[in-house]
Amino acid sequence: MNNDASTDLIKIIATSSIADLAKAIENYTSPNRSIPLMVAVIASPGTGKTWAINWLILSSPMLAHTGKRGLLYIEIFGDSTRLSVARSIIFKLTGQKYRKNVFTSELRVNVFEALKGNDIRCLYFDESDRLDYETLDFIRSISDDGHTSTVLSGTTDLKQLIESHPQVKDRTQFIEFKPLGEKEIIEMLLPNLNLQIQGWFFNQNNPQHVALGKQLWKQTAPSIRKLVTIIESALIDADKVRAVENTDATLQEITADALDHLGKVHSKNSKMAIKNSNLDAFTHFELEAMIRFLNKQ
Repeated sequence: MNNDASTDLIKIIATSSIADLAKAIENYTSPNRSIPLMVAVIASPGTGKTWAINWLILSSPMLAHTGKRGLLYIEIFGDSTRLSVARSIIFKLTGQKYRKNVFTSELRVNVFEALKGNDIRCLYFDESDRLDYETLDFIRSISDDGHTSTVLSGTTDLKQLIESHPQVKDRTQFIEFKPLGEKEIIEMLLPNLNLQIQGWFFNQNNPQHVALGKQLWKQTAPSIRKLVTIIESALIDADKVRAVENTDATLQEITADALDHLGKVHSKNSKMAIKNSNLDAFTHFELEAMIRFLNKQ
């Protein structure tokens, strides 16, 4: 290894799409590496980092000897500790709950046994900017001692946290996740958007669906969070929209309620016209309401 290795490891790789992100993660988490690296995916809040990583996990060909995916996803919360992260790993892999309220060497051994027994080759820790120093060091030990590749994702605060920890910094490759483009929104996100609310359907081969999707993204980009919020708000109000006469005043009122969840969404010189035709199960009325309202701003 040359003298510039540390510099190479901490350089920023810019990605412009999920495909580029997948290639970068695959390169640095390859099981063929003699020393697995830790990868830190850095992104601005709300730009689709979590969605992209979940999509990568679900589409990953990396299988364990159990026949299941050799990947494990852990979400980090504001109160997460070394103990709670260890408990979460064990519970997700074995279904067993660790009852003691202290982190012990026994618990650490149990974590490694669970990972090895389930042939976990890569760990994904989302919202990792919430980690404290001690928990980050525990994750480093999993990567090192368990020879397990690790992906951390979070905001720019994660980069600062890692750089404050020399042992983690020397093992980490940073990847900058850029906001998704319109093509990925239309072809990947909207058709696969899994909402708890009933009534969502998006057909990327239907020109009207695509037109609506493009207009919604134009109003909310680069925030996936805003896009999803406005769709969910529309679905919540679906019954209200259908129960009343479809007038411009009613559409504007319903859409204004949806936009309250977002804050201000600005539109400039939009000329899009939406026809009153059946859009399958695309919840035409409520999305048309949003488009009409936004076009008048």
